[in-house]
Amino acid sequence: MIHRTFLAAIGLVMASALSACSVAESSSHVLLLQQRTSDATLTSAIVGSLTLITDLCFGIETDDGTYSVVFPPGTQAQDDYVSIPGLGSFAIGDGLSTSGGFVPPELAGVEMPDECRTEEVVLLTPG
Repeated sequence: MIHRTFLAAIGLVMASALSACSVAESSSHVLLLQQRTSDATLTSAIVGSLTLITDLCFGIETDDGTYSVVFPPGTQAQDDYVSIPGLGSFAIGDGLSTSGGFVPPELAGVEMPDECRTEEVVLLTPG
């Protein structure tokens, strides 16, 4: 079970730290992307499989649910693959294990299509 007790405190920091984000289309999928690295430390273990949210946005399916993902700067996508700096390349369905945090969509620092919204959004911080 993933603990999210730090969300309230870190959420406010993340809203300002991630204010520079973008939505990039890669082929027929949407990649939610941070434009710069955040100074905030996110330490939740993020373990799951790369997936698509409503067949549109890249996300992650974990034991606790399915979430949209805001990827770190430098992440690139092509068709059904995502290349994350410091982690490698992943196809839809591949396992993914890194660190990050969970925030409400309105604190993710990126405007996302309604079809991509999940109750919480995962902010990846590979390392």
